[in-house]
Amino acid sequence: MPQRFDVRKFVDDLGGVTVVARWLSVPRTTPYRWFRQGHITTSVLAKLKQLKPKLNINRYFMEE
Repeated sequence: MPQRFDVRKFVDDLGGVTVVARWLSVPRTTPYRWFRQGHITTSVLAKLKQLKPKLNINRYFMEE
């Protein structure tokens, strides 16, 4: 079955748009773009995984 990554839940669970944007040194509007587009790049996931090594990204993949 096709899956999608729940970007909004992922960002919310990490503390929200402002926190994630600050961690990544990107504008606060960047996570909102991810929400609109429905995806996040692997380089961003990798950086967040480095910042939060115990983060289980598998829980954010949802069946469509």
